[in-house]
Parts: sequence; structure tokens; C-alpha cells
Amino acid sequence: MKRIFLGWCLVWATGCGKPAAEVAVSVRGSATFQGRSMGGGLICFTPDRDRGCAGKIVSTFVESDGTFQFAEPLLPGWYHIGFAEPPEWYGSDWERAFPASLRRPDQSGVEREVKPGGENVYVFPIELRE
Repeated sequence: MKRIFLGWCLVWATGCGKPAAEVAVSVRGSATFQGRSMGGGLICFTPDRDRGCAGKIVSTFVESDGTFQFAEPLLPGWYHIGFAEPPEWYGSDWERAFPASLRRPDQSGVEREVKPGGENVYVFPIELRE
């Protein structure tokens, strides 16, 4: 009986021959808007389900120097990226210049592929054409 149980445990643990799950990787980078640090703002990675990304929605604050790093690793795949401006921009010319579409990952037009096998570093220098 013990051998049968151990055999089933081994089959269950190996996934019955299914491919191994992808290993999540760390993601960090920086974000600026019109050359100004988005420190205090927010960045959000939303998985692109149409491209098969099985990750979950993750977000993090942008540090004062414009850098960010997600506290938890992300699964490899394509993500839509959204941004929220820093609170101190509210009511200022910076907020009025910040496109509402950037706040929505599905409308921002910004996408990145999180690749397996190491750290992913992304730089988002958002510049609007006048």
C-alpha cells in the first residue's frame, strides 16, 4: 500500500508528463513623463490573455528617482502596461498633459514581453509629440 501511495505522489508531483510550469522572473526599470521622473506614480503590468500570458495583474509605486521594481516575480509572457501620475501632479499642468489613456493598460498602447531566464529591465521614457 505504501508503494502505491508513493507511486501516486510521484505521478502527481511530476504532473503526469506535462511540461514544467514557467518560472516567474523579476522585473524592474524606470519611468519618466516628458523627461520628468514619475516618482510617486504607479505602474501596472496586466497580462495579455490573447497572447496566452497566464500571469496576474501586478502594480508597484515608482520611486522618487523614477525607478520601480515589482515585489513579486512575474510569469513570462506579454503584458499591457498602464501608468498613473504622481499625486502631487493632480490639479497641475502635468496632470492635464498626462493622457488618460496611459492610465488604462488596455488603452495605453504600451506593451512588453517578460522573458524567461533572468531579470527583465524596462525603461519607459514617455514623451508626447507636440
